[in-house]
Amino acid sequence: MIPAGPPPVTAAGGVVFRERDGRQEILLMFRRGHWDLPKGKAEAGEDVAACAVREVEEETGLRGVRIVGPLGTTGHTYTDAWGHWHKTTHWFRMEAEGAQTLVPQAEEDITALEWVALEEARTRVTFDTLRLVLDRLGN
Repeated sequence: MIPAGPPPVTAAGGVVFRERDGRQEILLMFRRGHWDLPKGKAEAGEDVAACAVREVEEETGLRGVRIVGPLGTTGHTYTDAWGHWHKTTHWFRMEAEGAQTLVPQAEEDITALEWVALEEARTRVTFDTLRLVLDRLGN
């Protein structure tokens, strides 16, 4: 009998938009040497949309984040001290109201948050899966 591997990991996150000086910008975060999008693992029984909003708010300090629409899923595998995992991340297009102070979640090793133009975000993000998410925006 082949032993069962670790259970799949479900995560969710968002591409947060704002309008500034007539152009759209998205929020990137810098964590562990990489430009990334806010996301995180779903808690037991948590809906992926609720997870996405919670994780974006926790990692960025934004409040009143709302989902505008879905952006599909991405998947990847990784290995850590506890095993080899497959993670599926559910992505959403999001907005937050008004000008707010950004607060990087230090306990998640997030050291910077920055609003950038979509074109710049495509070049800054480290992982190909994130470029796929940004390409789904249709902008």
